[in-house]
Amino acid sequence: MSRETSISVQIHNAPEDIVSVIKAFQQIGWEFRPEIEYLPLHDEDASNWQKEKLSPEELFALIDEKQRNQETIGLILYYHNTEIGIMLLLWQSEQIDILPDINRKTLKNSDITDISFYLERTVVKLEEFGYVFTQIDICETI
Repeated sequence: MSRETSISVQIHNAPEDIVSVIKAFQQIGWEFRPEIEYLPLHDEDASNWQKEKLSPEELFALIDEKQRNQETIGLILYYHNTEIGIMLLLWQSEQIDILPDINRKTLKNSDITDISFYLERTVVKLEEFGYVFTQIDICETI
């Protein structure tokens, strides 16, 4: 049985540029692998994930261009020194979906996603970083 889990947030005081939001994720413990997984330019259905080595400058230039084109920005990030990852989807800087699909952390003796693990390492940390949220939606579909 497959599960789909998502944490969708609206940020009240989001910066204009999405790169700043991604850098905030990095500062709170989320990181890229040497080969970065991302949605490329002009990927209209947000499903053509690419994986390649990019310098931070190349990646951030790509993200800036996608934002100028009003495209969905998608990145795979991993929590520091773990194999636990998230798919991060950004529709402009104030709307973010966090999909904890990579080596998903579950509750003990269960297949239910440990939502508190992800909330503590994303939303709570971003609040400590100064972000204000107007909406947080959590969904797990079996």
